[in-house]
Amino acid sequence: MIINNLIVWYGIVTIVYDKTNYCYMKTLQNIFTICILGIALAATAQTTHKDVVAVYHKSIDDDGKTLHIAIEGIKNKSQPIKFERTYDIKGMSKMQRDSIIKHVTDSLGVK
Repeated sequence: MIINNLIVWYGIVTIVYDKTNYCYMKTLQNIFTICILGIALAATAQTTHKDVVAVYHKSIDDDGKTLHIAIEGIKNKSQPIKFERTYDIKGMSKMQRDSIIKHVTDSLGVK
Protein backbone atom coordinates (compact mmCIF):
# COMPACT_ATOMS: atom_id res chain seq x y z
CA MET A 1 0.00 0.00 0.00
CA ILE A 2 1.16 3.54 -0.65
CA ILE A 3 2.24 5.72 2.22
CA ASN A 4 -0.79 6.86 4.21
CA ASN A 5 0.86 9.17 6.69
CA LEU A 6 4.23 10.66 7.52
CA ILE A 7 4.75 11.13 11.24
CA VAL A 8 7.51 13.33 12.64
CA TRP A 9 7.90 12.67 16.34
CA TYR A 10 10.77 13.84 18.54
CA GLY A 11 12.92 14.31 15.47
CA ILE A 12 12.42 10.69 14.35
CA VAL A 13 10.70 10.24 11.00
CA THR A 14 8.62 7.07 10.72
CA ILE A 15 6.75 6.02 7.64
CA VAL A 16 3.43 4.31 8.24
CA TYR A 17 2.29 1.88 5.54
CA ASP A 18 -0.98 0.61 6.93
CA LYS A 19 -3.13 0.73 10.06
CA THR A 20 -1.42 -2.27 11.68
CA ASN A 21 2.00 -0.64 11.46
CA TYR A 22 0.46 2.64 12.59
CA CYS A 23 -0.77 1.04 15.84
CA TYR A 24 2.61 -0.64 16.30
CA MET A 25 4.43 2.68 15.82
CA LYS A 26 2.09 4.47 18.23
CA THR A 27 2.87 1.80 20.83
CA LEU A 28 6.61 2.31 20.28
CA GLN A 29 6.15 6.06 20.59
CA ASN A 30 4.33 5.62 23.91
CA ILE A 31 7.06 3.32 25.22
CA PHE A 32 9.72 5.82 24.08
CA THR A 33 7.85 8.66 25.80
CA ILE A 34 7.64 6.71 29.06
CA CYS A 35 11.37 5.93 28.89
CA ILE A 36 12.28 9.59 28.29
CA LEU A 37 10.09 10.69 31.20
CA GLY A 38 11.69 8.05 33.43
CA ILE A 39 15.19 9.21 32.52
CA ALA A 40 14.25 12.85 33.10
CA LEU A 41 12.77 12.00 36.49
CA ALA A 42 15.87 10.03 37.51
CA ALA A 43 18.15 12.88 36.42
CA THR A 44 16.10 15.38 38.41
CA ALA A 45 16.20 13.19 41.51
CA GLN A 46 20.00 13.01 41.39
CA THR A 47 20.65 16.73 41.61
CA THR A 48 22.93 17.54 44.49
CA HIS A 49 22.26 20.16 47.08
CA LYS A 50 24.79 22.38 48.74
CA ASP A 51 25.37 22.09 52.42
CA VAL A 52 23.84 24.94 54.39
CA VAL A 53 26.11 26.08 57.20
CA ALA A 54 25.09 28.50 59.93
CA VAL A 55 28.18 29.82 61.71
CA TYR A 56 27.71 30.93 65.31
CA HIS A 57 31.33 31.69 66.09
CA LYS A 58 34.38 32.13 63.85
CA SER A 59 37.74 33.19 65.21
CA ILE A 60 41.04 33.34 63.30
CA ASP A 61 44.01 34.65 65.29
CA ASP A 62 47.47 35.04 63.74
CA ASP A 63 50.30 36.35 65.91
CA GLY A 64 53.11 35.52 63.46
CA LYS A 65 54.13 32.36 65.36
CA THR A 66 50.87 30.47 65.66
CA LEU A 67 47.60 30.47 63.75
CA HIS A 68 44.54 29.62 65.84
CA ILE A 69 41.30 28.79 64.02
CA ALA A 70 38.06 28.18 65.93
CA ILE A 71 34.73 27.69 64.17
CA GLU A 72 31.41 26.65 65.70
CA GLY A 73 28.16 26.26 63.85
CA ILE A 74 25.62 23.84 62.47
CA LYS A 75 25.48 22.16 59.06
CA ASN A 76 22.19 21.26 57.35
CA LYS A 77 20.17 22.20 60.45
CA SER A 78 21.26 19.06 62.32
CA GLN A 79 25.01 18.39 62.22
CA PRO A 80 27.00 20.39 64.75
CA ILE A 81 30.38 21.77 63.68
CA LYS A 82 33.06 22.39 66.27
CA PHE A 83 36.55 22.99 64.92
CA GLU A 84 39.43 24.35 66.97
CA ARG A 85 43.07 23.98 66.07
CA THR A 86 46.38 25.82 66.42
CA TYR A 87 48.99 25.68 63.67
CA ASP A 88 52.71 26.46 63.99
CA ILE A 89 53.35 29.01 61.24
CA LYS A 90 56.88 30.22 61.99
CA GLY A 91 58.61 31.08 58.73
CA MET A 92 55.46 30.76 56.58
CA SER A 93 54.53 33.43 54.07
CA LYS A 94 51.18 35.21 54.13
CA MET A 95 50.10 33.19 51.08
CA GLN A 96 50.81 29.92 52.93
CA ARG A 97 48.87 31.09 55.99
CA ASP A 98 45.94 32.16 53.82
CA SER A 99 46.06 28.77 52.12
CA ILE A 100 45.66 27.02 55.50
CA ILE A 101 42.69 29.23 56.38
CA LYS A 102 41.07 28.66 52.98
CA HIS A 103 41.54 24.89 53.21
CA VAL A 104 39.93 24.73 56.66
CA THR A 105 36.97 26.95 55.79
CA ASP A 106 36.37 25.18 52.47
CA SER A 107 36.46 21.74 54.08
CA LEU A 108 33.88 22.85 56.65
CA GLY A 109 31.74 24.62 54.05
CA VAL A 110 32.16 27.98 55.76
CA LYS A 111 32.75 31.23 53.89
